[in-house]
Amino acid sequence: MEYQNKTCLHKDSTEATFDVEFGGLRQEDETKTVYANSMTAREMESLVAICDTLIPSLDASEVGHLDDGVAGYYSASASHTGTPDRVARLMSERLHHPKKWILRVGLWSLSTWIGSLVMCGRRSFTGEYPYFRRFCWLPETQREEILLIWASSYFILLRMFFRSIKLITAFVFFTQGPYVPVRFTLSVWWMKKEITWRGKQ
Repeated sequence: MEYQNKTCLHKDSTEATFDVEFGGLRQEDETKTVYANSMTAREMESLVAICDTLIPSLDASEVGHLDDGVAGYYSASASHTGTPDRVARLMSERLHHPKKWILRVGLWSLSTWIGSLVMCGRRSFTGEYPYFRRFCWLPETQREEILLIWASSYFILLRMFFRSIKLITAFVFFTQGPYVPVRFTLSVWWMKKEITWRGKQ
């Protein structure tokens, strides 16, 4: 399936661990301990789809002439930089919260068509067989609409699920590379999302 192939996790050969002291991800020597990813293949499938929906690959030509570094930033999606794998490692070993189970249950539910129907409603309906699809098989535009609905949902568990994954994904994506000033990072991220929302209009 086209969408299934699109959401396959891009494996990053560089191992990374979460550095609590400096609040970021840093490369480690192979002799040091790396945190294991305990998520199942189904959970990872849903996590990759969510991460790529939050941080998609964009065409930098829409904002005019840019240098190679900024253009590369725009073209990089979450999976291209190995963000889903790092998010999974962080959630598996470094995230200690009594409600962490909500994230795991939500990701697993989205890997089934019944769970996607419950969490996404009619937007998991495509009009083609199979009529109700799993979240990772939905077109990107439908996934974006679903995330926007979760962000303002009346159900607190859905809002918690969305906000938690959004926060962790953004944190990992913007701290895994070389040091970038926070103000510059946030401004470029806002420009990137502005392009996404304007493209849907």
